Amino acid sequence: MGRFLYLMRHGRAKPGRGTDDFTRPLSTIGIQAVQWQRDRFKEPSGIRPDCILCSTAKRARETADILKGLFIGTPVFYRESLYLAPAFRIIGVLNEMDEVFRRILVIGHHPGLEQTIGLLTRPENRQNLTPGDCAVLYLNSLDWRSLEPGCGRIEKIFSVPF
Repeated sequence: MGRFLYLMRHGRAKPGRGTDDFTRPLSTIGIQAVQWQRDRFKEPSGIRPDCILCSTAKRARETADILKGLFIGTPVFYRESLYLAPAFRIIGVLNEMDEVFRRILVIGHHPGLEQTIGLLTRPENRQNLTPGDCAVLYLNSLDWRSLEPGCGRIEKIFSVPF
């Protein structure tokens, strides 16, 4: 039996003029995009994570805060290592996850999420996730520790239309 991995790029952030990138909050349009996605996730064809892994960047945490109301009781684990993480680091965090979690939502950043899609499916499947987009991957893997290149396929992309 496989696993599901949901890779969501945080909502659009406010411009970083004069501020530290890590502390940039969501913009108004970013908040609206994540709220729009939250409403899509409620649908029968939506997502149902067992846990959420989230970058500690402010915009990622704010994205998780908007979604938490939909996934009541779902644990959220904040990982500093997910901030601007490349694919190998995202997969490393997944490798450490408890096997009780079969469906994990990762809220992170560009381009690491797209690299992860390409690595776990096929390089030609690498997607360009715009802020707020979420890719659904089915992974043909018995556990998180045995993830390997090409073990998954893209099931769906939830794209923000604005």
